[in-house]
Amino acid sequence: MSAGVTEGDPLSTEVEKVAAMLMTARRLLAGGTMVDLSALQGMVNGVCLQVAALPREQGRALLPGLESLRRGLDYLGDDLGVLHARISGGGDNAAASTGP
Repeated sequence: MSAGVTEGDPLSTEVEKVAAMLMTARRLLAGGTMVDLSALQGMVNGVCLQVAALPREQGRALLPGLESLRRGLDYLGDDLGVLHARISGGGDNAAASTGP
C-alpha cells in the first residue's frame, strides 16, 4: 500500500475484519444458520466513514480491499436472495449463489 496506508494500518485491519465477517456470514448461511447482520452493517458503515475522511491518495490505496468488500457484499446479497426465495416457497428451484 502507499500514500500513508500500510499493512497493519488500523483501517486496513478493519477492512480485513469486515472481509472475514462477510465470509463467515456466507458460510453460515450456506449451512442453514441464520445470521444477525447488524454488526456487519455497523462495521461497513464505519469503514466507509473513515475512508471518506481520508485524503484522496490514502483512500485510493485502499481501493483493492474496498472493491473486494463490495464484491463480498454483492455475493452476500445474492445468498440472501436465494435464502429468501427458498423460505418464500421457491424451493430447490431458486438460483444458486454466483459468488465464491
